[in-house]
Amino acid sequence: MLLLLLVVVLLRLLLLLLLSLSSKMIRDWRRQWFAGTGGLTDETFPFGFVQLNAIADATAYTEPTYPRDHKEWSVYDAAPTGYAALRWSQSAGFGFAPNSLEAKVFQAVIVDTPDTAAGGYNVHSPFKQPVASRLLRAALPIAYPQQAAQPDCVSPRIGKAIVPSGDLKTYSVPIALHGAQKVVIHNATGTPGNNVSGFEVFVSDGTKSQWLNTLLVPAVPVSEAVKPEASVTVRLADERFFEREINKAMKPIAMRYLWWGNPCGYTCFNCAVYVKVKEIASIPTGEKDFLPLPPFYQAL
Repeated sequence: MLLLLLVVVLLRLLLLLLLSLSSKMIRDWRRQWFAGTGGLTDETFPFGFVQLNAIADATAYTEPTYPRDHKEWSVYDAAPTGYAALRWSQSAGFGFAPNSLEAKVFQAVIVDTPDTAAGGYNVHSPFKQPVASRLLRAALPIAYPQQAAQPDCVSPRIGKAIVPSGDLKTYSVPIALHGAQKVVIHNATGTPGNNVSGFEVFVSDGTKSQWLNTLLVPAVPVSEAVKPEASVTVRLADERFFEREINKAMKPIAMRYLWWGNPCGYTCFNCAVYVKVKEIASIPTGEKDFLPLPPFYQAL
């Protein structure tokens, strides 16, 4: 038991180290560019990055035995660090950029552009146009402030998930649209054991714990009109989980989304939740008119 506790503590320390490395690297690059150009470079020049692409076996996401070589790490799992944790560390543990540790930083989320020709084993997306257009969209208000007034430049951002009182089966997840037009739900139906929603809920009674699959409630929650915030609703795939005597002491502790190496399969643009956006005017990027909801992890 003491050994297991030590392993968990060490893994948590590893994640904290990963979270700090990204922001430290950005600060170091800025500092060296500033020194190397004799002070001609802005000490806080805009810095953009592309989040790691999908990688690994697409079937791993729905595998109930969680294969060791695909399992992703979180503060509740004593398992090897994986690509989901690395994506999380790129934004210093916020899931979005800029943030309080990464000022004037922007990111493009590309987890829905797997390299099918490489069998999924390539973090470098072969689909350069959507990657470039998403990075450009994120860069506009950060690197080109004259474009800050242009709508839907920034990737959608998750809010604090809500657990409705008395109903532990249903969870509402708010989404800040940042000028986008509406939320678009893909894969709104599924079967228990096939977690097509991408959302998982962690439950624990203090001695035993597990991640539970969910299903999206199949409804488009926002009209065509521009609104500042929308939400999606998910329900546990096993709706009777908390009713069983063995599970009655379990409580929802955390939620995660797309927390796997390749969470959206081998088909491009096939994640569960997107927001609809306007194409960037006068720029022939070949982009699509939607942005994916970024992977996230949060306590409930």
